Amino acid sequence: MSGFYINELVLRLTTRHDPQPALFDAYHGALENLKAGAPLAPTLRVFEKRLLQMLGYGLELDVEAMSGRPIELEGYYYFRPGEGLFPADARALMHWQAFAQES
Repeated sequence: MSGFYINELVLRLTTRHDPQPALFDAYHGALENLKAGAPLAPTLRVFEKRLLQMLGYGLELDVEAMSGRPIELEGYYYFRPGEGLFPADARALMHWQAFAQES
């Protein structure tokens, strides 16, 4: 079913006869990963992210939106559509921690 999902994304989001060699490589890689038994969710998310980047809708998830500084692996951020990642302030962090404890 995951292979059908990948096919559907490509068919619906690209135009016929538009050469996209990098997209074909990503498509082939995703299918190979699925065939090899790689974890499903990461395989699909990586393909989706690459597809969006190739179509001009990529997300910048490695730097902060305002400063351009690289994100910290242990940091907390929130995402604003159309803008990018912003560091979470102390109040937001306390809110998320309280929410996580309730769950």
